[in-house]
Amino acid sequence: MTEHTATPWYWHKDYYGNWSLCSPECGRMIVMDFVRKGMQGAQPRFSNRNGEMRGGIMIDAKDLDLNEHPDAAFIVRACNAHDDLLAAC
Repeated sequence: MTEHTATPWYWHKDYYGNWSLCSPECGRMIVMDFVRKGMQGAQPRFSNRNGEMRGGIMIDAKDLDLNEHPDAAFIVRACNAHDDLLAAC
């Protein structure tokens, strides 16, 4: 698995009100964004840069193996660590 996108990550809201999770790497690189699916919500998409610093395309999370995508796997590990810490408290 390649390395996840450089952190720290931050949330960015564009002019149209769309949110994306970004990295300051190369200016503002989108790590994850959301695409509207009907009227009830949005589905996450992850950048698939194939190791390139910029560019790539956004791929729906449902079409990825989230354990293999480096950024998605990083988020899963962080959530699991949070749950472990919460349980320990």
